[in-house]
Parts: sequence; structure tokens; C-alpha cells
Amino acid sequence: MANGSKRCRDIKKRIQKLKNKYYFRERITGPTQGQMDDLRAFTLLCHAEFEVYFESLAISILDRAKKRWDSKHVANYNLACLFVNQDRIEKKQSVSTKIEKIYSDFRKSIEHNNGMKRDNILKLFEPLGYEEGDFDSAFLADIDSLGSKRGNFAHCSFKTAQIESLRGIYGLVDRIADGLVEFEEVI
Repeated sequence: MANGSKRCRDIKKRIQKLKNKYYFRERITGPTQGQMDDLRAFTLLCHAEFEVYFESLAISILDRAKKRWDSKHVANYNLACLFVNQDRIEKKQSVSTKIEKIYSDFRKSIEHNNGMKRDNILKLFEPLGYEEGDFDSAFLADIDSLGSKRGNFAHCSFKTAQIESLRGIYGLVDRIADGLVEFEEVI
């Protein structure tokens, strides 16, 4: 899939719509206060879109594994990894009961994810059998960078938030959006 999944294509379309909505011409002296607010809004919205993308991808993988178990009683790689990585398993329970518990516990952890930095991505995908080394390190660094910028914008007043360039934020968001195709190929 050269362009990625439908989920990947949809997020790229959404990012483009946000870019069109929040575009402005940068002045040599830097953005105006209104432009800075638009840049902050763009960053926060893109971050939210990416976060939901990763969470929904992890849930999709988890649900597919559970569906296979329910229909064929076969644990695929992802479900087997969840099972192996489970800290506490009641020995007296049936395998199906154990899998149901593991499934529901991990699904809750995905739904309670709060963030989109390297550690968040790894918490979503390592239990499913993927390791940090499976993913492009520059892609993970960009995710960390966007997460930091989002935190800076969301938790600081406009007077203390670090000024960013439009091109810098657009470039970062574009690199992450482009990296989703490779991320999906790993998954």
C-alpha cells in the first residue's frame, strides 16, 4: 500500500484541511499574536488527530486478534504477545477467560492513553509484539517533538509559549503524516 490504509489517507486529508484553515504568510518579524494562536490551534488539533490515529490502530489490531480467537480459537502473534507479557495470570481460569481479561485490560489501557510521544506509542504497540527498534527512530523523534510542542502550547500562556515558525510546524506535521505509511508497513 504505497499510500497507506484508508485510516492513513483519511488523516492526511484531515491534516491538509487543517493546514488550509490555519495557513498564513509569515512575516519577517515573525507571526502576529493572531497567527501565533492559529499556529497553536493547528498544532493542538494535529496532535489530537495523530493520537486518535495511533489509538484506533492499536484497538484495530487488538480487536482483530480477539475476533480470530473467538472464531477459530487461534491466537495470532499480537494476542500471543499480550498473553506472554501479562504480569499476572490466574492459573485456575480457562484460556478463554484469561484471554478475555487480557483483551479487556489492554483495551482499557489503550482507551486511557493520554499523549502522543515515543513512550505513549511504545505502550500502545510493544505489548502487541512490536519493539522500539521496529520503528524509524527519526519518526519517533518527530512524534516526541510534536508532543513537546503541543504540551508547550497547551500548558503555557501566549506570553510564555515558545514562538514557532509556520514552516517548522508544517514540516514536522508533514514528516509524521508521511511516516505513517512506513509505520503501518511495520504493523
